[in-house]
Amino acid sequence: MTIGNRIEFFKLAFARRRFVLLIIVFVFGANSQAQEKLYFSKGNAPPGLTAQQKLLENPRLASHTQPVHILTPNGSLISMWSSQGFTVAHESSIHVGLAIGRVYRMKVANIPRFRDYEVYPSVEILDRLNPPEGMENQFPIKIVITADDLEKALRGELVTKVIYLEDPKMSLPYRRNEDDQPYFDIGPAEDVLRTAERLGRPMAIVRIGSRVPTIDDMNTQGEFDFFSEPPVELPAPQPMNPDAELSGPEVGDLVPRKPERNLPPIVPGDDFRRVQIPAADKLNQ
Repeated sequence: MTIGNRIEFFKLAFARRRFVLLIIVFVFGANSQAQEKLYFSKGNAPPGLTAQQKLLENPRLASHTQPVHILTPNGSLISMWSSQGFTVAHESSIHVGLAIGRVYRMKVANIPRFRDYEVYPSVEILDRLNPPEGMENQFPIKIVITADDLEKALRGELVTKVIYLEDPKMSLPYRRNEDDQPYFDIGPAEDVLRTAERLGRPMAIVRIGSRVPTIDDMNTQGEFDFFSEPPVELPAPQPMNPDAELSGPEVGDLVPRKPERNLPPIVPGDDFRRVQIPAADKLNQ
């Protein structure tokens, strides 16, 4: 082998080694992307950005209106912003239909211990539930705004809550009150949207701040109402009667019957039953 051939051999071997290394890097990168979903937005993204990303992933969600049941502390008044101002205030709860991919503004007034103050939260709808057909109003997304949330906002903090549909494999098997919504706080270094995604499917983002809008803000389209269509007020969901689902014949109405003989099944084409019956059973027949 000449010197020139040896140089060409090492060049070719080095190129093949680089090629193998690049393949290994690409394979590892593909595995990491398959295990963890990449997001364009974070929990602190501007309102509406995450919902629009959701519509890009699934454009069919844009045609759905999701029922939402919003609960506030007892005695407070809640109303939704529409194209002509805030709707009639409801006491402590409101049931509305909100379009997926939109951001809506609401007002919470007459807050306990802070009767002279008002808070203007926003709610961003990310996804929908899939109840049985015709029962959509019975299964709304429940959003509970607690007195602690409102008090933190009035002190100047920005409260961000992600409502998610919990993973049934990770849910705790216990019964809670109907109007309760368990929650937990995360550290400042964690992202609230990614934390919710690890625990289930994010459904809505609620942001509560202390900023009070002015008349100019309300008259400027887009800055206050996020260019959203007016919400649709829905009747409150009717409580389901568990007795109706479990109704059936009473124990006393059941007619006793004679137990059947535990015979093997009939196989088409074979005289299976006659062959398998013992001689003692033949005498009893």
